[in-house]
Amino acid sequence: MPRRLPDKGFNVEILFKEPVFIAAAKSNKLTRRRKVKLAELVDEIWALPPPGAIAHSTLTAAFQAAGIPVPRATVVTYSLQLHYALMATGRYLGAIPGSMLHFNAKRPDLAVVPVDIPLRPGPAGIVTLKDRTLNPVAQLFIQTARELSVPLQKMAKQV
Repeated sequence: MPRRLPDKGFNVEILFKEPVFIAAAKSNKLTRRRKVKLAELVDEIWALPPPGAIAHSTLTAAFQAAGIPVPRATVVTYSLQLHYALMATGRYLGAIPGSMLHFNAKRPDLAVVPVDIPLRPGPAGIVTLKDRTLNPVAQLFIQTARELSVPLQKMAKQV
């Protein structure tokens, strides 16, 4: 969700706080360390979403908040499949939302780089128009989203 939403005309329900993690292949030397400083990641090879995407904006804000230059992306794409494939090679780092790591647990080849990102997780939720009746499909979708967000609420509390 955008950090700022219009005040009028919308119902906003925050489901969980979405942390962003830096990830790479388990074979990457950085994932095998106990602690990595954010400054050490500036010159690494990155696969990132385009500017304006939440993961890119979060990563940019983290480096800026730490007073560190923002890394230059070698590959820029919205494709999560391409991000995962590049990270799995062991050469690329990527910024991945916690929910994507949780729901893609079948990717045992990826691991989180143990680095502190100096930002609070952003909100993930549901935005609907006020004074509008939701159709049954939308209601079912929202109920399912609420149910799926429960383990993500727990994950966000651990970050």
